[in-house]
Amino acid sequence: MTPGAPRNDDGRASGALQVWHVVVGLDRGGTEKLLVSVLPRLRDHDIDCRVVALKASGPVHEELAAVGVPVDLLGGTGPVSYT
Repeated sequence: MTPGAPRNDDGRASGALQVWHVVVGLDRGGTEKLLVSVLPRLRDHDIDCRVVALKASGPVHEELAAVGVPVDLLGGTGPVSYT
């Protein structure tokens, strides 16, 4: 993929690698801060990212939207188990 590649009508680079970042929620934490700072820069390398939050929205949702990162909220309400 070449930086500056042609873009589709929705702003995604044609043939771009797509990466989905799955997080529990969008409260302000280390992972969420990293997503806000890194994901917009990946577009410069034709990597299109989106964030999927398992639970409800939080303050980072607006920050991601402001820098053009799509966010999907699954709205889960139960506990999250990592086992």
